[in-house]
Amino acid sequence: MSWKRIIEAAYSQKNKDTIFTFVNVLYAEGLPDARILKYMSQLNIISRSFGKDFDQVTITDRYRFMAELEKLDKMDLNIYFQRNPFYIA
Repeated sequence: MSWKRIIEAAYSQKNKDTIFTFVNVLYAEGLPDARILKYMSQLNIISRSFGKDFDQVTITDRYRFMAELEKLDKMDLNIYFQRNPFYIA
């Protein structure tokens, strides 16, 4: 299911390839499926949030994204990731 959501996502094929390459590294390192699915979910959300290829994300974009996350308390953050329509897990 999570693979399908990323494959069908509206962001670039380049980001999808980057995510899948990272996922292969995680499997090679022996991470559990649940952890890998969580990473996939979060990368899916992050890719949609930036709206550009990962290699085009600037330090300013990163700080802006982190600032938005910091504005949320832990409960809000959990709700955001669970209710986000692009959440995988």
